[in-house]
Amino acid sequence: MKLLKTNLLFSPISIWVHDSLDCVACKTVPLFQFILKIPVKTETGRGLMTKKKILPGEIIISIPEQLLITTRTVLQSEIHDIVKSWTPKLSPQQAIAVFLIWEFTKGRQSHWFQYIAVLPMSFATPLYFKKAELSLLPVSVYSKAVKEIQKIKTAYNDIASFSKEHWKEFHDVFNFNNFRWAWYVINTRSVFFKGENSEYLSCDKNDIALAPFLDMLNHSSHANIQAGFNHTTHCYEIKTFDKYKPYEQVFISYGPHNNSHLFIEYGFITLGNPQDVYDFSYDDLEHLRDLFHVDLWEKKINILRENSLLQSLSISLEGLSWKLWTVLQTLAMDWNQLQKWNLILQDKVEGRNEMKVLAISFAKSLLQRAWSSHLEQEKKSHIISLADIQEEHMNLAMSLLEIQKKILSETIRIVNSINFDST
Repeated sequence: MKLLKTNLLFSPISIWVHDSLDCVACKTVPLFQFILKIPVKTETGRGLMTKKKILPGEIIISIPEQLLITTRTVLQSEIHDIVKSWTPKLSPQQAIAVFLIWEFTKGRQSHWFQYIAVLPMSFATPLYFKKAELSLLPVSVYSKAVKEIQKIKTAYNDIASFSKEHWKEFHDVFNFNNFRWAWYVINTRSVFFKGENSEYLSCDKNDIALAPFLDMLNHSSHANIQAGFNHTTHCYEIKTFDKYKPYEQVFISYGPHNNSHLFIEYGFITLGNPQDVYDFSYDDLEHLRDLFHVDLWEKKINILRENSLLQSLSISLEGLSWKLWTVLQTLAMDWNQLQKWNLILQDKVEGRNEMKVLAISFAKSLLQRAWSSHLEQEKKSHIISLADIQEEHMNLAMSLLEIQKKILSETIRIVNSINFDST
């Protein structure tokens, strides 16, 4: 694979970072141990390789507070007056998005120009998919993607409405495309940074910041790191617990997320992700109710809801999750068993194999329905016009389908191998 390597000591972004620091102590930030790696074709895209050996426990990168873009940055900028007067109040992410778009329009006049210049101009998140491309996604991923798209469109409309009446200069350059870009710059590149609550912003959590340079590091589900703001050094620091040889790519982790989440929030997936699951919904449970004529439905659902057991009903390569199996057992209980619900779930009551047999029947029905749905989605990829599909989007959709196919296939095998004596 060909690699374009740039010594970051002489790159525009590094020169800007160095010149932006106003104290000698801050200039010791270890940015220049890296080489920018721009692969011609790779799963992760642009990344950073280390020039030296890195040992577990080392701080691999440290970004001073004055280089973070936070809501504080926005509220102290030239647009602070209009942001503070916004009605309804902007969320922290909306406020930073407005700031990014405004700084982008200033071009080289912006203090943040060198940072903005290295940001991607598009992403492979669902909002960049056409309808035909969205239709290729697994059903569970599609439903989550639609909710996310609607949330972002609502955030856009709120900004458009106010700026049209009160900030014409911004409204003239504001459109859905640049808002979509700004939103996903924040979504895909922000770090957790606990900011102060502001009376001028909505009550949404104020815990995001953009960290120039840091966002060049790629994600790996296997990376072992510790990240956070150091109040002693006033820097955002990342410490690795992995070992790297010179000229190896250095990775960070966005957290223990499955590929559905990574795709919807960040626009990529990782192979061999141990967090991958297939999710079932409340609608799937209602299908079981109608198919098996489950009695005492309301009572059972109330018990499950009171114990927060109706979310994250999933399967993985290891089979049914504890939560899904608990739900299926509960739906299979009779009146007497429901009275001892807690004891039964703790395996402290004997003679309940009949209930388990019924719960397994529920599981098989769920899996068969999911398998049929999966096959229908696979068929779509063969009949849809490839002229309407971007290759990258097609590959993402097909990869997500393949991941879910493996999970379904393995769970079906596991469930079919279970045998309870119903006598």
